[in-house]
Amino acid sequence: MKLTGLFQVHDWQESVITLLNEDTKLSNATVLQTYEGDLKGTSTVYYQLYYDRKGNAVFNGLEVFQHADNDENTLVIRHKGQFENGIASSTFTIIDCEYNPEMIGKTGSFESIEGQKSAYSIE
Repeated sequence: MKLTGLFQVHDWQESVITLLNEDTKLSNATVLQTYEGDLKGTSTVYYQLYYDRKGNAVFNGLEVFQHADNDENTLVIRHKGQFENGIASSTFTIIDCEYNPEMIGKTGSFESIEGQKSAYSIE
């Protein structure tokens, strides 16, 4: 089973945790998104980011996805990603799924494309 589609960032709230040496920093971000394609619904992602001197970042995070047809059907997704040369990407693992336990352990990825949109794929 392969799931594909797009998600759109609607809100990105980021705050600096600490400034490090030579323009590097650690930040937290809370991101609201909507999904279309094989997954339809909304999500909230909680990222921790490290920015280097060039403005590139590495990040990890947890995402809670809610299906459009049922607020009780959620996925919890663990991200490990990067932001480099204007492109965000992540590999991720589904760590919890209320409606289908077979989804737990499935992996996927996303890559930003344009207009605050990203293409996702889960296998």
